[in-house]
Amino acid sequence: MPSQSSMGISVHDARYAPDLLDIIFSFLDMKSLKNTACVCRVWHDIAVDRIWQALPGLLPLITHFWPPWIYAKNGMMGLDDTEDHELWSRFRAYSRRVRKLDGGIGIVSQAVQNYMAKLKAAFSIEKNLEPPLPLIREIVWEAGSPEDTLALRYFVSPDMHKLSLRPAGVGADLISQLLSHLSLQNLHLTTFNLDTKWMDSEDKKLDAALASFLGSQPALEEVLFPKFYVHHSMTNILAELHRLHTFHGILRFDTPQEVESFIANLAGACPGLRHLVLYITDDSTDQDGIRFESIKPLLSCRSFVEFQILHGKPLQLHSNQIHAIGQAWPEIATLSLSPNVVRSDAPGLPLSELLHFGPLSFPRLERLAVFLDLNLAHAPNVRMALSQLKTLCVGTTPITSDTNLKSLAQHLATICSPTIRLCNAKELGFRIFVFEKDGPHDLTGRWRIVSEEMEKRIVSEEMEKQTRLLCND
Repeated sequence: MPSQSSMGISVHDARYAPDLLDIIFSFLDMKSLKNTACVCRVWHDIAVDRIWQALPGLLPLITHFWPPWIYAKNGMMGLDDTEDHELWSRFRAYSRRVRKLDGGIGIVSQAVQNYMAKLKAAFSIEKNLEPPLPLIREIVWEAGSPEDTLALRYFVSPDMHKLSLRPAGVGADLISQLLSHLSLQNLHLTTFNLDTKWMDSEDKKLDAALASFLGSQPALEEVLFPKFYVHHSMTNILAELHRLHTFHGILRFDTPQEVESFIANLAGACPGLRHLVLYITDDSTDQDGIRFESIKPLLSCRSFVEFQILHGKPLQLHSNQIHAIGQAWPEIATLSLSPNVVRSDAPGLPLSELLHFGPLSFPRLERLAVFLDLNLAHAPNVRMALSQLKTLCVGTTPITSDTNLKSLAQHLATICSPTIRLCNAKELGFRIFVFEKDGPHDLTGRWRIVSEEMEKRIVSEEMEKQTRLLCND
């Protein structure tokens, strides 16, 4: 809305700039948005858009706006002339505000059941109906029955960019059927997440349909299979996704050569990789586990921000190899190098080599996970050598009865920053060791004692520092 400045020049009042208001309102909670919607008409429209932008399920929309009298005709769902067109117009207006459906159908009331029955009947008459949420951009579809799982077919839209499938209690055959249907739709997904887990034999049933679906989505940038076993048959399909910058998956191959081939093909086809999380099953490698040469092709991908490789055997690295990783990935912020070692007697990374992960080679590294050798004999106490680290995960690194806990705590407190967060995990399993939004967060066994000793030392040093300052004054 234009206004006059003190110099008589017409300027734009930022209070009524829709784009700017939308950015500001994105930081408000639901209660604040509702209050904001009462200020004026301009603010009302933008705030209401924000309120209805993401729904946890269909219940809010159906309860408030869904008219019970519908029919399907000419690719549209509508009302007879004798029914309430105002109610129908309101439903369509609010359904067009929804950009994200988070949870699938959600809480099922009688109204929602009636709606889904009407929707199913309408789509049986008209195959090309406009989706109920025509401008939907993202769907997180959670379903616990075959019927609810397949109901996703009614909600996909050409405008949708992100799809997450989280089915529970349904077989791979049903998901194959759903993916085959989605492959024929005019979708242009950038993110696909299959967050479910079956037995390995069930995963293999899904391979053909999943490969066909991925092949129909060349614009994919993120592919997430956090619990799904990826077999070697998927290698060629993933290598064709040249825009891919994020991949999470569990690799279950037959030979170490297949693992190395997959990594090399992925690195060659997707030079823009930024986030890579690989869980490699023990039966996919030989007794030597993962080697530096296995991941070396990835050093050609210069944009890495996150790299996590998880395997039951340690990843052996020397100082020159650590420096090579740092030089190749100057933006790396999260680095997890097989901290989930199964055998406690396996050789870990010497503490002297740990110092090479410092800011000189890894200026942006904040989270590091490694399996360590806790021999302090040749470990130099370089103050703040890992000053940039915020979290150090030691995985399953064991502390034996021979280890001097106070000496270990003193060493780690010396080389790390005072705000370092130490974590480990006793249990095995891929997810425990993955740096996610808030994890890993466990601190168990003797490592808890080490952490407490580190805190005592840090507090003691801070008190000594304050004392010196007072004495100097």
